[in-house]
Amino acid sequence: MLERTGASVVLSSTWRYDPAGLFSAKHYGVPFIDITPDMQGDARSKEIVAWLWNHPEVTRYAVIDDEDDELDELPLFQPSSRIGLTENIVEGVTDYLNGKTDKDMRCNRLVRVMQNLHSVFTGHRG
Repeated sequence: MLERTGASVVLSSTWRYDPAGLFSAKHYGVPFIDITPDMQGDARSKEIVAWLWNHPEVTRYAVIDDEDDELDELPLFQPSSRIGLTENIVEGVTDYLNGKTDKDMRCNRLVRVMQNLHSVFTGHRG
């Protein structure tokens, strides 16, 4: 996907501030170039928007996350937490980043509402 789009990875998962997580990302070959800020108590969407604000050269991006942590305004591609990244999601992200479509790939609205409610009650985990 990265080769087909010329994209770079910015890590926004909880791995970004856990030394074991950063080690795992490197071990599994996640070629990240930067991490989003850790804004304790804020939704992941705010962390991503803060990173984008500081990088105005980024004009097209995709968020790949199995949860909808208030990511409603961002181009979200949601793989299943059980299955992971599928070729279908990879193709969708590739088409999006290459400007062939403006369609993202989200879970249905009910699942996303439940995920957002869950994050409100459990707090932001990074």
